[in-house]
Amino acid sequence: MVASRVGGLQELFEEAGCGQLVPPGDPVALADAIEKIVSAAEVRRSYEEQGRRYANEVASPTEVSRKTMEVYREVCGVDTAAEIL
Repeated sequence: MVASRVGGLQELFEEAGCGQLVPPGDPVALADAIEKIVSAAEVRRSYEEQGRRYANEVASPTEVSRKTMEVYREVCGVDTAAEIL
């Protein structure tokens, strides 16, 4: 992926390691980043693998639900999901 360094994208890209960030409003940097990914199969494959790993391990619905319940337990001071619901 190639994206502008805006909002929460920087944190996501740094954590996932799956693409290039460019400064907002910099079409030359955007074009350079796209060219790098398109022309370098090894770089592209690495980003694809990292993105897939992140999606399956960190951002999967199961993992997001687990982390959400963990926060609820901590905030509510309970040990089980049944007590929260």
